[in-house]
Amino acid sequence: MGWRRLGRIYEPRGEAPWLASHASVPFAEPLEGGLVRIWFSPRDAANRSHVTWLVVDLERPDVILDRADAPVLGCGPAGAFDDSGAMMSWLAGGRLYYIGWNVRATVPFHVSIGFAEAADGDWHRTEGPTLDRTQEDPWFCSNPCVLPDGDGWRMWYLGGLGWHQIDGRWSPSYDIRHARSDDGRSWRDRGRTAIPLEGDEYALARPSVLKVDEGWLMWFCARTRTRPYRLRAARSADGETWTRALELAGLEPAESGWDSEMIAYPHVFEQLGRRWMLYCGNGFGRSGFGLAVWD
Repeated sequence: MGWRRLGRIYEPRGEAPWLASHASVPFAEPLEGGLVRIWFSPRDAANRSHVTWLVVDLERPDVILDRADAPVLGCGPAGAFDDSGAMMSWLAGGRLYYIGWNVRATVPFHVSIGFAEAADGDWHRTEGPTLDRTQEDPWFCSNPCVLPDGDGWRMWYLGGLGWHQIDGRWSPSYDIRHARSDDGRSWRDRGRTAIPLEGDEYALARPSVLKVDEGWLMWFCARTRTRPYRLRAARSADGETWTRALELAGLEPAESGWDSEMIAYPHVFEQLGRRWMLYCGNGFGRSGFGLAVWD
């Protein structure tokens, strides 16, 4: 068994000002039958991320059935943690967890984690981040996966390890960490590394966790200083201590085409009795996102 490509679903082509490029960090929200609402983040001409969605049928995913006519979330007010962009990450418990961006003067950006809640037919963001840098996470926090667990919540997120110059440009390094919460708003036991870097890995991104009978499964992507993102996976009995599981990954870049350079930002979900994966291709989502099925 393994992942089978079903093709690219979407690539922005300037259909609106906020759809100038990219379709990053896709997230699948299952609807009725085989319908799925895919949340993702395009960029505008100023390179600012927004949150939007479209709807497809898993049986014919190349046909877009519906789409948002405006961004669900865009840039926050000047001086806020998300004033340079809002990037989709996860839906859980009626909350949309997202990455807030700030442009910086010393390094290119700072990122932290915020959320918005649905009310009165709209999404309302918090005024500040739900997870930002602290002594436990001194550099930055990003790209959360949030799941209920008993009476509380768990988060797997990216924790910054520092900035380094690669080919004359500042580039951040990060691994995957774990935190707990009683309400999904305030987080504790944070900063603990769940998936460390291995070998020549430089950064790990987009944890996507499933609770299964035998414990927990996680898909993520890893890159080195010279090699773009590749799909990776891991297993855990308790959600905190993980063992790499290469047999659950296995989708390598194609020989040619939109996903020939990288497999990035996976979201694995279950629907219609099958396991599916959304993922981004070349250019960190510049070439759009596609779908694969496990069979």
